[in-house]
Amino acid sequence: MLRLIWHNQPIFQLLGAFVGALLGLSLLMGAVQLYGDAQELLGDEQDLLAPEYIVISKKVSALGLLRSEAPSFSKSEILDLKGQSFIEDISPFIGSQFKVSASIQAGSSFPGMFTELFFEAIPDTYIDVKVEDWKWSLEDIEVPIIVPKDYLNLYNFGFAPSQGLPLVSPKVAGMARFQLNLKGPDRKETYTGRIVGFSDRINSILVPLNFMNYANRAFAKKQKVKPSRLILLTPDPSSIELSRYLSDQGYDTNQDKLKSGRLNSLLKVGMGVLSVLGVLMIGLAFLVFVLSFQLTLSRSSEEIRLLMHLGYPYMRISMVYILFLSGILVAITAFACLLLMYVRTYMVEWLAAQDFQLSGGIKEEVFSIGGIFLLVFILLNSLYIVREVKRLGKS
Repeated sequence: MLRLIWHNQPIFQLLGAFVGALLGLSLLMGAVQLYGDAQELLGDEQDLLAPEYIVISKKVSALGLLRSEAPSFSKSEILDLKGQSFIEDISPFIGSQFKVSASIQAGSSFPGMFTELFFEAIPDTYIDVKVEDWKWSLEDIEVPIIVPKDYLNLYNFGFAPSQGLPLVSPKVAGMARFQLNLKGPDRKETYTGRIVGFSDRINSILVPLNFMNYANRAFAKKQKVKPSRLILLTPDPSSIELSRYLSDQGYDTNQDKLKSGRLNSLLKVGMGVLSVLGVLMIGLAFLVFVLSFQLTLSRSSEEIRLLMHLGYPYMRISMVYILFLSGILVAITAFACLLLMYVRTYMVEWLAAQDFQLSGGIKEEVFSIGGIFLLVFILLNSLYIVREVKRLGKS
């Protein structure tokens, strides 16, 4: 039966479809792998490929030097920001309206210190440090604190060497306990503070939002204070509309954050182009497969009718084509995975020479893409083959 069916069948058309599908699947899987590698290189905490968080404030004018309060945002200004299409979400910083000081006794691991502090709070969804200890209730004496990573770097590479003090690692800093003194007009309390994480995103000393709300009610003179800083969630920080809007309104932000969004956009565009090319090539290869098997089945129409007259069921005849096609598709998927692993091995070595470290494995999502491709192609082509063999047998 095999000799009869595959007698004088075109091989070059199937070979062309094989090569096209191999290149298309390799591009598609490569785009998925590139996305994962970019996240790994740039760090999950930076969220470069995700929507960006931008902190804005109002510029301090020369007249503002005579005022003790920072320029704040009104409700109408916040509503106007929320209504902009290039801003997904927005939240104000809640600042401490009371005096805070922190002190630590000198010991074997930590030098004695005393300093005045300020606290701010934002909703947990905006914080890039995910720790189980980030919670507080009225019964708790210990207050968790998140500190900017820049503060730790300034201490280790600036203050500590100049003062002859020991360096402090993030792990050691998390072991320290210090006394927090909160003071209002007619009330003061003492808590224990502990650093639970270091933020790359927020350049402020953060405490849980529910603690801040409680402390402001308990110690502050003013219960309602307009926010002086806002944190924005935007899908594209390099947007011209966003930059123009902030400039027109006189709002200030970190310009480096806006510039880094251009790299974000370029990476997204590059991976998008690779993905589209991969999908198009796979689509073209699928079309070639369909046309090739149409031609193959048409050329085998007499043989198929003869086999069915001899008593072979159409499903058994169809399985010959289906198994052959499945073997080709399995080979395509396997070759695409091997090609990707081969290319990535050299890429990892090249990046290592540039002081960039990547894990050696292929992402699970890449294999998922290959598996989905394999199953979908086998299913669609199998349905077509069964239908055509059945039709040719009846004609």
